[in-house]
Amino acid sequence: MELDAIRERIDELDTQIVALWRERMALCAEAARVKAVSGRATLQQAREEDVLRRVGAAAGPLEEYAVTVYRSVLEMSRAYQDALRAGEDQK
Repeated sequence: MELDAIRERIDELDTQIVALWRERMALCAEAARVKAVSGRATLQQAREEDVLRRVGAAAGPLEEYAVTVYRSVLEMSRAYQDALRAGEDQK
């Protein structure tokens, strides 16, 4: 495969990843609302540990990299939920 074709496919995948990330963040907004109503904290440590284990296992030999990415995803998700719960306007 030529480099241009590889890059084109990477661009296509990036577009899909962003769409899935936006969907995930929309669900995080819903989770923030449920947590707020039920008096739960934003951080659910056991849940995050489960997510990291599941993602790592699914990544096979790329486990270390996947877990690093997902730590960032979870951190962003918590920050977004905290912002929503604090009433900050999110675009």
